[in-house]
Amino acid sequence: MKDKDDGIDYYTVDIDQKSILIRNMNETESKELTDMISSITSASMTDEKIRKIIDEQTDIFFAEGQTAEETAKNIQKKVSVYLKEIK
Repeated sequence: MKDKDDGIDYYTVDIDQKSILIRNMNETESKELTDMISSITSASMTDEKIRKIIDEQTDIFFAEGQTAEETAKNIQKKVSVYLKEIK
């Protein structure tokens, strides 16, 4: 749909029973976004299972006085087992 005052294209998206009016990107904005996406060199991913292992072991470290070395060994052992399981 075009706005009568500025001639810019808009579209409406319904989210949670609310209509949101969104303006289309102009050519400059589109190029900037494309350039930014093209410049990405790596992706970041987090494995939630590994994150949970780390959280559980650090909780034990702080609550029960386990040494940092023991904590690191436990994390390494549990993550290694998990990685073997998912292969």
